[in-house]
Amino acid sequence: MSRYYGIVLLIALMLLAVTLRQRAVHRSERIRANEIVVADRVEELAEALRASISEGDPPKVRLARLAEQPELVGIPDVGDDRSAFAEGELYIYGLGLTTIVDPETGRRGSGWVLRAWPRAFGVTGDIEFHIDHKGTVWHGQNEVGRSGTEEGFPPLFPAKTLSKARQTAWWQPAP
Repeated sequence: MSRYYGIVLLIALMLLAVTLRQRAVHRSERIRANEIVVADRVEELAEALRASISEGDPPKVRLARLAEQPELVGIPDVGDDRSAFAEGELYIYGLGLTTIVDPETGRRGSGWVLRAWPRAFGVTGDIEFHIDHKGTVWHGQNEVGRSGTEEGFPPLFPAKTLSKARQTAWWQPAP
């Protein structure tokens, strides 16, 4: 009879391994689907910011527009006159105003940086997103494990411009 216990135990362990593997695959697929949704959402927010600029909205109005977007709720008492934060179901969003200087004329203008990171790292997403007023999009591997408003919040904002030479943890997505 004890020989059968070994076979039963082996079968039970194999079933457990298959179950755990299936759960990991499902979790990975869910995270990837969330990141696709958020990447589209970041593009939509960037488009709304561009429209706000073309309508002549002053910088403070642009900051307020982040919390006015559908499905986003502003995070009160965080940010300052140059940054604002809002949260969605899957990700937290930060908008920072930047000062840009035209290298040819020396004229100063205002730009912006929009960042998004997972609400729950490893659950709602892993990737961090970054887009600026020029439309330059970056994806980051979220090395600090920024998660919601707990880990690394609020981030230094607005962050310096990213460049491939400086940041190996960030990449530009394929078109």
